[in-house]
Amino acid sequence: MVERPLSVVKELLENSLDAGADFIEIEIRDGGVGLIRVKDNGHGMDEADLKLAFERHATSKIREFQDLYQLHTFGFRGEALPSIAAVSQVEMTSCTREEAVGHKIRIDGGSFLEFSETASTPGTVMEVKNLFYNIPARRKFLKSSSYEAGLIGDLVSKYAIGHPAVRFRYVSNGQLQLDTAGLNTAEQRMAYVYGSNLEKLIVPVQKTEIGAGRFLEAWLVREEITRNNRGQEVFFVNGRLVKSAELSHTLEESYYTLIAKGRFPVALLKLTMPGSELDVNIHPAKTEIKINGYEQLKPKIVEVLKDALWEANITKNAFLPETIAPAAHREEAQKPLSGDKKQPVYLVSMR
Repeated sequence: MVERPLSVVKELLENSLDAGADFIEIEIRDGGVGLIRVKDNGHGMDEADLKLAFERHATSKIREFQDLYQLHTFGFRGEALPSIAAVSQVEMTSCTREEAVGHKIRIDGGSFLEFSETASTPGTVMEVKNLFYNIPARRKFLKSSSYEAGLIGDLVSKYAIGHPAVRFRYVSNGQLQLDTAGLNTAEQRMAYVYGSNLEKLIVPVQKTEIGAGRFLEAWLVREEITRNNRGQEVFFVNGRLVKSAELSHTLEESYYTLIAKGRFPVALLKLTMPGSELDVNIHPAKTEIKINGYEQLKPKIVEVLKDALWEANITKNAFLPETIAPAAHREEAQKPLSGDKKQPVYLVSMR
């Protein structure tokens, strides 16, 4: 179900990632209601796949029933593209790297208008115009254009942080909002999106095995910078941006005693695990997931994150003995003053 322009952008962006793109350009107009255009340089689709993509229940992600329980891609239900086409005017152009020409399909409110060959570079361009033009009641449900554009910008920013190998470019009403060209690390992307003052405060957690076939990787901003909401707690599981109360609580437990109550950390967490351990079917928009056996993973995640934060905290506050009492003056400092009783001298030593 297409709830708002954000739903469309999320689906198309994830399709581009599924297609192996390393450059994704998102352009919107009027908060995504007037236009959503997503262009990528992924594998593209041939003539047969492009025709099939807009059929109900069509998908290339599932070949057997059991595939539902071990998904390794973002999209899988085969409902999104026809649902989008049913409430908008759609034009999609796609070309594979093996073909000399691409193909274009045009659909208006669910009705096919055109299918033809066209000159195209490898990849896919999807244009969605006049969203909900044929369902005025749904359009009235939407908020202001600036609000809808803000939701889309937040989504693109988080995917840009979580996929540093992919260049993202985001344009709203002709104004460039984000371009990650030349920023190829999570640290650089976090600083670009959340503020340049963050980069030196990021504590990276190298990829760590927290269970058989389960890995954790993280970038934690030190406690000097916090937020008044959880908007910058970013979680990816197998490359998919998710919302997770469990992961939020785990992250906040790792910061326990380091930040004040009512404040929230800035962090990026990535989990990688077997697809069979995830249930991505519990939410229609696939934003929430269930991790099987999470109770066993949580203590290890907390341990890894807490150790990294406390090590960074200790390093930040550590000082050498010479700072307090340089070697050349230690003996002098220990001598009693003339005419006075010997006074104790306390030297701080950190090993």
